[in-house]
Amino acid sequence: MIDIFGRWHVRSLRCYEEGLALRGIQAPVAPLLSVDPARGVLVEFLAAAVCHGTNWDRLRNHLLKAAGSPDHFVAERLANLTLATFVEEFGPAFGSVSDLAERHRVFCAVGAAFFRQDTRFDGKRLSSEPQRVGGAEGLYAQLDILDTFRSDPHRKKSRILVQQLIRDGLLDVSDPHELRPAIEYHLVRLYLRTGRVVHEVSSHIMEQSGRATDVRSVTALRAAVEHAMRYTADSAELNVLQTNDIEWQIARSFCDRSAPRCPGPPRQDKPVIPSIAAAAGGACIFAETCDGPRNANVAALVEPRLADHHAYY
Repeated sequence: MIDIFGRWHVRSLRCYEEGLALRGIQAPVAPLLSVDPARGVLVEFLAAAVCHGTNWDRLRNHLLKAAGSPDHFVAERLANLTLATFVEEFGPAFGSVSDLAERHRVFCAVGAAFFRQDTRFDGKRLSSEPQRVGGAEGLYAQLDILDTFRSDPHRKKSRILVQQLIRDGLLDVSDPHELRPAIEYHLVRLYLRTGRVVHEVSSHIMEQSGRATDVRSVTALRAAVEHAMRYTADSAELNVLQTNDIEWQIARSFCDRSAPRCPGPPRQDKPVIPSIAAAAGGACIFAETCDGPRNANVAALVEPRLADHHAYY
């Protein structure tokens, strides 16, 4: 069966085949947070808000370390950081990016939302009673008050945040059927290369610069990947958030954009959990079923990139 999203097609049988390769993989378990729940919620909000195009582990670990200094890691101070102080204290978390001024603006906006003690973002409340995520009053919708979450038509950052809060034990969801996977560029690349999502004429959405010419097509592509992930999760006998987490680790560590690591090993700077590393003797879990190792054209498939002003994806 083929499901169609614009000109993107989901190949359900291919999803089933790749899902079989994931059976038996243990879903990642988050380590205990080293900070109290209220500061843990603030850490996850900040990380999700500024996480685009940077190393997630480095960013989040830097924030957790900073949160260990309670006199400095308070919402009022973070909301009023000067750009110079932000660059000094948090710049190393982002590596070599060129948009620290914009990230500083987003960082301060999140701090301000917590400093206002907006009940929607109250760390103690979020972590102490079950929360709805779906619907007009659910957490996904409430996050739209911040433009960094609202600007993405597929709400990747909102979905990452909710997943992280659940993993950390900081959020108990009362409507788990409303949970949505976070579809970002690593996962898009993986689903294109494994043939679970295909385009009628892939060259039509790309310019020579490698930037997508139509944001709507990229949004449709991400919707197709989400749909394909649900098929894959059913085959893998995992829930969709477990599949999301496992495949994200595979995609960023094995399915490298410029140099796929089909035979392994995973990238050291983007570690995978032991069950993923051991599943195929150190190779990518999909190395036997994906056409990439045997077809250079497939291995060369990459996700379309958006213009730099789209600070998400």
